[in-house]
Amino acid sequence: MIEIFGLEPKTRWDYLGRFYREATEFYRAGSSVLGEDEIAALIARFKEKPAPSIRKAVRLREWAFTPDLEDEGLARAHYSFDCDASQWQTVMAPHSFNHVPPDPVKLDSDTYVGKYRTWYRTRVQIEALRQDEVAYLDFQSVNLLCDVWVNEEAVMTGHLGPHPFRIGVTDQVGKGPADEALVAVRVTYIATNQPWFFSNGLQVAYANQGPGGGTDKEDWRGVGWSGIAGEATLLILNETHVEDAFFFTRDIVAGQADLVGRLTVRNTSRERFTGRVRIEVSRWLPEEGAILKAVEGDVTVLPTNEVVLDVPFTLAEPDLWSPESPNLYLARVILEAEDGRALDDYVDTFGVRTIKMVGPHFHLNGRKVVPRGTHDLTHYFGDSMICPSDHSIARDLFLHKKLGATCSRWPSDTRMHYERIADYCDQFGFMLSWCGFFEMWRVHPEMELYAQRDARAVVRSLRNHPSIVFWEMGDEPLMGGDNFRRMRWYEQIYGLVSGEDRSRPIIPAGWYCDDDLVEQIMKEEAGELDVEERRKRVLRDNPIFTRELAAWDYHYCPAAGPLRQPLHEHIDRVAKALGGVKPTVLTEFGLDALPDFDKVREAYGLFPWASTGIMSIDRAAIDESYFGRRIGQEDWRETQACQALFHGTIIDRIRESPEAFAAFYLVTMFDVWSFYWGLVDILGNPKLSYFVAQALYAPVCVSALHGNVVARDGDCVEVKASNFGPRQEDASLRVRIKDGAGVAVREEEFGPLTIEGDGGVTTLGTLELSGLAPDLYSIESSVKRCGEELARRLEMFYFEPQP
Repeated sequence: MIEIFGLEPKTRWDYLGRFYREATEFYRAGSSVLGEDEIAALIARFKEKPAPSIRKAVRLREWAFTPDLEDEGLARAHYSFDCDASQWQTVMAPHSFNHVPPDPVKLDSDTYVGKYRTWYRTRVQIEALRQDEVAYLDFQSVNLLCDVWVNEEAVMTGHLGPHPFRIGVTDQVGKGPADEALVAVRVTYIATNQPWFFSNGLQVAYANQGPGGGTDKEDWRGVGWSGIAGEATLLILNETHVEDAFFFTRDIVAGQADLVGRLTVRNTSRERFTGRVRIEVSRWLPEEGAILKAVEGDVTVLPTNEVVLDVPFTLAEPDLWSPESPNLYLARVILEAEDGRALDDYVDTFGVRTIKMVGPHFHLNGRKVVPRGTHDLTHYFGDSMICPSDHSIARDLFLHKKLGATCSRWPSDTRMHYERIADYCDQFGFMLSWCGFFEMWRVHPEMELYAQRDARAVVRSLRNHPSIVFWEMGDEPLMGGDNFRRMRWYEQIYGLVSGEDRSRPIIPAGWYCDDDLVEQIMKEEAGELDVEERRKRVLRDNPIFTRELAAWDYHYCPAAGPLRQPLHEHIDRVAKALGGVKPTVLTEFGLDALPDFDKVREAYGLFPWASTGIMSIDRAAIDESYFGRRIGQEDWRETQACQALFHGTIIDRIRESPEAFAAFYLVTMFDVWSFYWGLVDILGNPKLSYFVAQALYAPVCVSALHGNVVARDGDCVEVKASNFGPRQEDASLRVRIKDGAGVAVREEEFGPLTIEGDGGVTTLGTLELSGLAPDLYSIESSVKRCGEELARRLEMFYFEPQP
């Protein structure tokens, strides 16, 4: 087998040029796949969750905002009643501000930092608290560090705040003017070329400061987004209240769903509490309905304590949540005193669905599924990196749905806790491997300490979202260094997450099966033991990989440097090492594909083609390895063809190894400045690979060449179909071979055919290649059933006579 990268440079370049021309026509690759009217319609369909009716939840939406780039806010007492904020900007939370201080300081030989601060103030009308009431400030996300005042009193200082946190403010809310509370927040941001070291995501600044950095327009555009990046709420609650409610499905059997409402009831008083909880469940999406189920449970909580109470219930003939049918229910939890008085209520939505690991596969609602999508870097040009707009979320979601994707690592490589993404995916049917808890590469020195607080908070705040089917807690932490700390991190994070949620699989960190599992199994010093025995020994000695809820994750990122091994050989090596013992996700594969610069010149200005701010690479070496020559702006067509072939070779191998790989995600949907791995450019214009990937992500995918680009006289070609959907009967296959002039030289039909489903691979027909003249040929394959086309594919090969 010879892949595209095994051809001689000139031959390869000719192949890429022709593939771009023919594939553009074959896949009907247009200039867009999504209209603004479609995005607007999806946003208009989005439903906001209802508010509680007993507890007082005051959303802090409107704030006065000002940058404090000279760090004068404390001296001027911006937190005080006397501060004149009349000239401040009025903003609505969530809100963010982008700034990179122009003169960073050098922290060490590789790290540059520049700090800046901003201030937010809001006044809240509230009634005086009763004796039996308590007050909290809830923040979903404040990036990066924050200090908080209530009525001029500091209630939080220096808090690392990207993830949810709550502040008790009972003693402070009554100290201001009558019926009013003043809340002030100072946000500190650290702009840096190593944001992960400061527990932030891929907000890279100063990428050009160190040795070898290019100019700003040639290399990287620095960013530094900060702000109140999530909802902020003032809660006035009874001294005994519902602190949390988690609804999950234990099983779905014979038309009945067995569920649990796991309630945390907190008693802040000095007296024992005895009462009842009631859960009322009704349909919410697509249509709202009356109460379907009401269940009750007794609860007793000791003074200044809390208790976790499981309330089981069943739903007959439930409307299940799935990407095809994203049905949602509404749950209202009511806490009553012993005398029947309603003290508190808690409202949230949930879905009835199960996600389980069965052998080497994932099962959604008892049916095998193959999650597939992108490693989505959540980067939207001109929009916030910490609280993107509904327009950006809806556009990204729609692009994935039209691609045929079902699941993505989203948000990923951005330390973003933005629940709105999960809300949209709940309502419009898209699965998530939630990667918003982000640790990467050179991690924060106190990563483990913060995880004790923040990992739990992330899971608790998001676990009612049925779209989140996997927890993925970090991406490549401590990659290539500190083996002890890295392995302990996997164990720690698994324990923290599984302690809060055992209803879905857990990936302790992206990449955790690369060096620490596959390479340990395949290393040469393993001696005479075969792979099976080596695997057993490694798993015995590294129990994190055998944990009940732990799924496996392998990062295959060949284009970070020159190609070392044919793509199919590396994937076969991973499959051999892991052996289908557990469901394995293969991700992180991608390749640069330049945009058509006539479409994006307004964004870029000059042509950036140097090393990127998020991954240090040698462009010259990569160009020669993948494209066979140095790349210029005019070569965008050939690079797009190469990216499409790269994706096709890898995904074919994954799909034709159904017992080895359970899910896959390529990198990424949108380009990130000069990181051109996106299926669409930074403005959302689709590249060729987007249209080719539609064929690769479809339930039925057909391939005749499987990544091979050279055939010889007498070779036999097996046309195979991989089918993630149901079994297909009475299908037909039509194959057409065209020569370099576009003339059909052979055409064959096969049928009737049965195409196995549930990830099965079926050989549809065999072609003997003989009697052809040396040339570059195309193969067009089309699979139909009852007149409907199930799959189509364009592949190309050089035909050579036998030596």
